[in-house]
Amino acid sequence: MVLSVQALDNGQAVYVGRSDNGSNSVSATYWFDPGNPIAASGSSSEVGTLRDVSTSGVLVGANNNVASIGNFSQPLQPLAGNISGGAFDVTSDASYIAGDALWRLNATTGSYELVDTSGFELPTNGLSLPTEWVAAEIDPVVGDAVFGAFFLDALTFTNQFGFWRADGTFLFAADGAEEFSDFEVYDGQLVAGLNLNDDGVLYSITDGSSLTINGLTGNDALFSGSGLYQGSAGLVLTAPGGGSFVTSYSTTAVPEPSAFALATVGCVGLLFHRRRSGRANTPSHIG
Repeated sequence: MVLSVQALDNGQAVYVGRSDNGSNSVSATYWFDPGNPIAASGSSSEVGTLRDVSTSGVLVGANNNVASIGNFSQPLQPLAGNISGGAFDVTSDASYIAGDALWRLNATTGSYELVDTSGFELPTNGLSLPTEWVAAEIDPVVGDAVFGAFFLDALTFTNQFGFWRADGTFLFAADGAEEFSDFEVYDGQLVAGLNLNDDGVLYSITDGSSLTINGLTGNDALFSGSGLYQGSAGLVLTAPGGGSFVTSYSTTAVPEPSAFALATVGCVGLLFHRRRSGRANTPSHIG
């Protein structure tokens, strides 16, 4: 099963995910060719999953239920702290990793270190900081990472999805979000896609402004898998009646206070040069 796909710095596409190893368990796997799975762990008997890959080929996931990192020449190894669970996301430049902890690349040593989140700001109405970080990406506006995670709202007793900067500053919460889809950069701004109950929403990390898929297309639709891709605003969506489709929209600048909008002039097509093009671009016989 493929969970993500990346266009590498050399232009080559690589798929990451997991494969059935024939013994009622799965192993971390990547593919350059759909018919040629490559084990990312040191042994096929190890149980694991790859969740993401950077443009430089840094692989992250879980191996034997421990957050792990590897590349195309080195098998998966535990990240600092031997954290149980997994690593879920790596920034496109491989400087940060998000998962059951946060890790930062030490440029001097070339190794990843745990990020101390004890000083991070509590989310608005939040009881505590997240213990599982779902997403990480570099915000080109400030030149540093943004992290995303679910937290419990003390007023509504519901899960909300929040965003933090690398210095621990809490930015805002996406009210009612049930699923995080993807980060992507459009026109120099970091944008997040999240699914609510019956419609997807795009959020600008710059100022928290948002746009529903209904407002963009005229119809409710949810993001499918990692539902954003590069170029113009490319979206991989699932219609309420089922079936995925891909659409792209031109972006446009708008006056303050909103720093983010999409023009509702779209075209249907499949653009493959996204950062994480997700399952919609996955050949059906991979897995």
